[in-house]
Amino acid sequence: MSKTKKLFASTASVALVAAAIVPAASAAQLNDIEKVPGYAKEAVQYLADNEILKGDQNGNFNPAKTLSRAEAAQVIYLARGLKAEGTEDFSDVSAKDWFYDAVVATSPEIFTGDNNGKFNPKQDLTREQAAKVLVDAYGFTGSADLSNFADASKVSKWATSYVAIAVENGIISGKGSLLAPQDKISRAEFATMVKRAIDKVENVEEEVVVTSVDATNGSVTVKFDKELTVANVADFKLTQKIGQGEAKEVTATKAELSEDKKSVVLTVPAVEATDVEQNVVTSVSYKDAEAVTAEAFKVAANEIEVESVTAINGKQIVVTFSRAVKKDTVLNDQGTKDTSDDVLLASAVAITELDGQAAPNAITEASAKASLSADGKTLTITPQTTEYFKGRYTVVVSDTVKTTENVAFPKATFNLNVDDTTRPTLTGVTYKDYVTAQVEFSEPISTTGTVSYKLADGSSLAVDPTATVVDGKLNLNLTAVTDVNKDITVTIVGATDYNGNVVAPNPVTVTVKKDTSDTTKPTVSAITVTGSNSFDIKFSEALIANPTIANINGQAVTVVKDTTDSTLYHATVAGAALTGLQTVAVTAFTDLSNVTGTAYSKAVNFTADSTAPVLVSSKVELIDGVEYLVLNYDENVTPTDAVAIDGTYLDNYVSTAMTTLTTETAAVPVANAPFSLYKPVDGKSKSVKLALTALTRSTEYTVTLDKGLVTDLYGNQSAEATNFKFTRTSNASVDAPKLDNTYGTNGIQVSATDNNKLTVRFDKPVDGATAVNAANYVVEGATVTSAVLTNNTGTATVELTLAKDSNTLTGARAITISGIKSQTGNVMTTTTVSEALVENVRPTVAKAELTATNTITLTFSENVYNASGTDDFDVYVGGVKVTPADVSTATTAAATPSKTLVITLTTPLTAEQVASGIVVKPSSTINVNDASLAGVAETTGNALNFTSITVQ
Repeated sequence: MSKTKKLFASTASVALVAAAIVPAASAAQLNDIEKVPGYAKEAVQYLADNEILKGDQNGNFNPAKTLSRAEAAQVIYLARGLKAEGTEDFSDVSAKDWFYDAVVATSPEIFTGDNNGKFNPKQDLTREQAAKVLVDAYGFTGSADLSNFADASKVSKWATSYVAIAVENGIISGKGSLLAPQDKISRAEFATMVKRAIDKVENVEEEVVVTSVDATNGSVTVKFDKELTVANVADFKLTQKIGQGEAKEVTATKAELSEDKKSVVLTVPAVEATDVEQNVVTSVSYKDAEAVTAEAFKVAANEIEVESVTAINGKQIVVTFSRAVKKDTVLNDQGTKDTSDDVLLASAVAITELDGQAAPNAITEASAKASLSADGKTLTITPQTTEYFKGRYTVVVSDTVKTTENVAFPKATFNLNVDDTTRPTLTGVTYKDYVTAQVEFSEPISTTGTVSYKLADGSSLAVDPTATVVDGKLNLNLTAVTDVNKDITVTIVGATDYNGNVVAPNPVTVTVKKDTSDTTKPTVSAITVTGSNSFDIKFSEALIANPTIANINGQAVTVVKDTTDSTLYHATVAGAALTGLQTVAVTAFTDLSNVTGTAYSKAVNFTADSTAPVLVSSKVELIDGVEYLVLNYDENVTPTDAVAIDGTYLDNYVSTAMTTLTTETAAVPVANAPFSLYKPVDGKSKSVKLALTALTRSTEYTVTLDKGLVTDLYGNQSAEATNFKFTRTSNASVDAPKLDNTYGTNGIQVSATDNNKLTVRFDKPVDGATAVNAANYVVEGATVTSAVLTNNTGTATVELTLAKDSNTLTGARAITISGIKSQTGNVMTTTTVSEALVENVRPTVAKAELTATNTITLTFSENVYNASGTDDFDVYVGGVKVTPADVSTATTAAATPSKTLVITLTTPLTAEQVASGIVVKPSSTINVNDASLAGVAETTGNALNFTSITVQ
């Protein structure tokens, strides 16, 4: 069908036009106006007065009647003042139809047809569909948290962002605590939503002036003298001129309004790097105003070099290149469509252990998995099986590694020191198919920990999934699960990475589902250029396998799934950089329910990135005893050698010039370096850290970060940052205490007989006041009630007591210790370790029932050991203690704990005695415990928490 793209007029203008229409029929003339709900009456009157909504042939508005797609298109057509331009060849829409102009005016930008080329004009509109068409019609942006609505999970995947935007802008307020996304929308509800949309934009000030333009590679910031209400891409005209070339029109793909509403950030295609440095001039005009220009950045070619080797965690290292790497010079392709099984070419990278590490810390290059990023500039190496990095290594990248233009990278050697203390975090769930859920973490995990399952109502599953670790992910096999199309809450306790760091938070929960309900075809949502020969493809839902992309310009296309977004794929085209329009054809793609989408193609314009990296945040942090200034950028960056750092510091409130410092990049700290940059921080290549050891004063510093302090992967230099302030706060000392790793596995031992006790040992005597401060010890999932210093000679030992019933789950838990000082006053570095704890929830007596005239059955909250009717419990009838003769089921044996106990009385009870009240209380010799600890002695485990219970 013909889909002619139409440019809408600005939202503000349309709202004013709609409000200016001369009323032809008052809402009072609607025969059933009194039947309109109170919440909608004002909206109905406004829309009727402006001939946007009308009554039927009998003069009735019918507020409770549902709204068809054709009727909704007509309302938006009139409310927005759109023009019926172009043609829409829907097989079920004719030029004779009363709604023909509305369909032409609103498609495809607002309304789209189905996969069979039909508009479906008579189909009822749902509430989530109404949110979509109004968000698109008025160009609203933003995102609200939908978790406050009880049925947020019922919003369709494709509609989630639209509903969130509609809620954020007040278009949808919900039905009480519900969104009711699948409900058919009534005429009264739709009228209310349209009026809210008009109200949202009706006060837009059109007489605004552009005061400045700041262009960077990939975005343009336009500032105004007054506030705007909305930002529409169609209101801006952009051109770019690179060097002496001709000015070319550029189309923004996104417009975002700032918080103060006085500036708009436009997302534009990045400028392609060239072989010589070039000025880039951007010109912007807003509506019909005069254009404003900005010469804000330069773009230059990247050098051919291996930039860095860094560890992103204990299981993975990354090699960063300045140019895209030719795949077959670093990877041994295993010959399948799934690139996850590719391995490293041993001739490309050599890894040598410097500390004599043996297995599992000795790395076998030839069996290590490896993958290239979508842009071909980052090589990620993951050792196979149980191998992982710990300690010092030399990594040599061979000169056999080549660029995609077949130019060799110079041989490069890097020193690597890996000491992974970062805890893995949950990043989401992807589905290999509808019976295989993959729980993914920020880094590969080694152990599953303890995994349990519940349905949304708290009940157990008929058949649980099976959990295994596959390629560092927690794989849940749902094949045998019979509870289909139901949310399954998965609780993971104590899963660890390869260095033993426990997952954070711990426990962590995630929801999965064996979904068999989907019969909708997947579609391509968007194709976005990300580089001169790379692009992203966004789908309407997750796919069962990588999509198939036809060759572009005669070159093969490699596709890699995004690590965090299961609907996003990164595509790289082999060969030289692409220029101009190219046809991207997605020939095959299938969703997780095995439903195949319709082939899709689109003409895409390829340009390159020329946006300078932007400093987005900074923080002074103490890391491994060294204080750093951590700089975080909006993209991957590389620090630059020999950049001068000038500034001042406050000396007794007087600004004093500090000695000029010079940057020196390194993989590990350099002894006595005046001011060194290291990267990455916590495995994030968007960050660099600057060692502050040479700055001896604990005071505020004001410096200038020169242009080019860092560069991005395209070689774009960071901008100069003047008047940049940070505060030096401490000088860590080697005298600061540390955990004594010779004690237990990491300086901590858990009591074998008491779930509420554990001890911590430090490597030297400590300051007693800080050692006994319980607030300095944080045990994840539990509460520390006291800390007692039991030894402070040579080493220091502290016994911690946990609050009873505070640790509800058994498994590895993170224990964080901070604020402990040495006896000379030096504070330890905050340290987090993991330790296996046993739950300390005490069993209780859940109920007591009179099951016969002479028997009382006690039911416990869990299995218990050693319960006896004669030694552990007393029975009171009418307030008088009686003596039970025996226990009909023998005393719960040590090896066979039980959840019930039957107490048999010598004499059967009479009706009068029952009426007087029967109470069971603990005896003075009670010693009932749960089965939480290994071993069966009656003094182990969590003791019964019981005072009395009335027999029912």
